Amino acid sequence: MTATPEQYHATLALRLLLHQNGEPLPLADATVDWRLLLALAQQNTVLVRLADRLPRAGLEPPAFFLTAANRERGRARTAFDVMRRLGERCAQAGLEFLFPTGWQHFPDVGGDVDLLLLTRAQDVDGVILEGTVACLRARDLRDRLAATALYWLPNGGLALDVHHGRLGLVGEHASYPVGLIRRRQRHVVAGEEVFAPAPEDQLILQGMSRVAGRRSFSIADAAATAMIVRGPRLDWTYLVSIARHMGVLPALCCYLSYVDQIHRALYERHLLPSEARDLLTLDGWGAVAFRHGRYRFAALRVRNRLYWRQLATVAVAGEWRVASRLCLAPAMMAACSLGLVGRDATEALGGLVALTLGTM
Repeated sequence: MTATPEQYHATLALRLLLHQNGEPLPLADATVDWRLLLALAQQNTVLVRLADRLPRAGLEPPAFFLTAANRERGRARTAFDVMRRLGERCAQAGLEFLFPTGWQHFPDVGGDVDLLLLTRAQDVDGVILEGTVACLRARDLRDRLAATALYWLPNGGLALDVHHGRLGLVGEHASYPVGLIRRRQRHVVAGEEVFAPAPEDQLILQGMSRVAGRRSFSIADAAATAMIVRGPRLDWTYLVSIARHMGVLPALCCYLSYVDQIHRALYERHLLPSEARDLLTLDGWGAVAFRHGRYRFAALRVRNRLYWRQLATVAVAGEWRVASRLCLAPAMMAACSLGLVGRDATEALGGLVALTLGTM
């Protein structure tokens, strides 16, 4: 099948992001639609890294491409300063914290920054944000369920999403954040030490969030996953054990099967080592393809399959509090799709939420 111009440029971008020293990369004669590549890079959070790698491949971007990349570098510096200041304030207040996805694509940054705190007390937000111009968005149903608070940060056009001791669409993961923060590792970013999740946890987080309840994932996601798998050897047995206990192993298998498909199409070889392929169920998830600016898959079929498997897993394990929260997920997703994740949805589903959360 002949690749569309969009697919051709997505492949070009991913090859550049995954290029390792010593690998052949004969792209100097590549035909590039620079405006299309710019649009894809912006939509997929890879613009800064692409701008850095294109000259190494013998491709010279035009001025408008470089101007857009420089703007993104400015946003990255702003995001870095925000995360550094928030980290310092958390440390001063004695709060255990982690930016679970903050450094994954750096120096590219998305539109929001996630901050995980172990404390369930939401009044600590005022302590770490004191003196800033952060503006709290009115908490809606999704925030109440997931124990999150969303703040707008005018500098750099960023949003800060603070998670209070829980992760997941409806806050179903209450114990995992403890281990996630305890296993965090130090990394050097922009010349400074920061905390980032352990590589195994990075894959678990991606499996939790990249397919369940979504219709697509980005070039940046695929690149980040591939680089983790191609990096230092992972403890796949441990990783699978944690994912199974959380009920997210099917989601992880599904997501990794898609990234493995993308890698095979690019390099004609598996991304995942044989050890991982023996432990993961990679068949039966369907195909993934780059369309309309993202990697897309059969979202409805996958979503239903993953939801019922997760619900069954936690129910069999006797995790009734987790199961009761998951029972709210379909209503939550329906409210999201209908644009009702505000006051109307809160009032409409308030009774159901109170019955569930009142027992936790």
